[in-house]
Amino acid sequence: TDTASKSGNCQIRSELLQLSLAEEPCAGSFPAVTNVVDTTAAGDSFNAGFIAAVAQGLSLESSLVAGHDLASKVVQAKGAIVDL
Repeated sequence: TDTASKSGNCQIRSELLQLSLAEEPCAGSFPAVTNVVDTTAAGDSFNAGFIAAVAQGLSLESSLVAGHDLASKVVQAKGAIVDL
């Protein structure tokens, strides 16, 4: 997966998915997690947060943020178990 931002547009490309967002935040602009303890289930957590947000009818941008938020919480705890 790679990301690019041009003139306020964000493009996310992978083999299976190509998205273009007209508004920020771009995937490259999410805040970095500085207290990473365990990366177990980071991807699964992102997917869960993203899919749950989409299922609730949130926008693509908001769904990306939800996925990032959940994954960033999970990687800061040992064993992929967090209090929500």
